[in-house]
Amino acid sequence: MDCSIKIGENSWLQPSHGSPGRYVNHSCSPNAGIVGVKRVIAMRRISSGEEITIDYATTDDDPSWVMHCKCGVPLCRKIIRGIQFLPKPLRKKYSCFVSRALKKYVIA
Repeated sequence: MDCSIKIGENSWLQPSHGSPGRYVNHSCSPNAGIVGVKRVIAMRRISSGEEITIDYATTDDDPSWVMHCKCGVPLCRKIIRGIQFLPKPLRKKYSCFVSRALKKYVIA
């Protein structure tokens, strides 16, 4: 993944080299999500030493983007695509944790 997060109709945020955001990995059972444009917050309690993860599907809506997932969680989706391809229950669950530019895809 190129680490970019869609923040507008035709704009993406690319975390700078050395930025903590470049080291947030994907999980199909993430412990953090995006709020507003570029703020990452916890979705649940994160234990000391636990890796911070987000669901990469919540970062873009490019219909051609595909990632093969090996996160290893019991409910791993195996194939990760843009937010519009998330199952409806996950779009609802993530409704507060997606970039402002992708809010049109969430289910209240």
